[in-house]
Amino acid sequence: MLDAAQDRRSYRTAAEGCFLTAAHMRWFWEQYLGPGGDGRHPLASPVRADLAGLPPAHLVIAGCDPLRDEARAYHRRLRRSGIRSVLDGHPGMFHGFLGLAGVLPQACEAFARLGGAISSARTNGKTFGEAGGDAG
Repeated sequence: MLDAAQDRRSYRTAAEGCFLTAAHMRWFWEQYLGPGGDGRHPLASPVRADLAGLPPAHLVIAGCDPLRDEARAYHRRLRRSGIRSVLDGHPGMFHGFLGLAGVLPQACEAFARLGGAISSARTNGKTFGEAGGDAG
């Protein structure tokens, strides 16, 4: 959940039939923001925040997911901000597919790449200061 606006194309193309629905997302945002909450606030919608200085990112996205396009937009914003970001896309998968690593080969592959990113962050990661970090 990176953008409370919920106005990207994937909210329409993956609105139903893909496990997580656009209706679910509307409900989740209502619960998260509460009455009168400001979804435009950068802490609520990081895709709209100043991203300078963030650590490297590794984003796993499913093709059949209302959140797909906001993750792609976040990846582009990170890169434009000079932040190393890896986009690990899985076109035929649905939100939550990682939970089925014992069943889905795509989930096992995604976990292997995540493990590599975590290992790299642990070994070469940036925890403070201006320099350092090569995980993504």
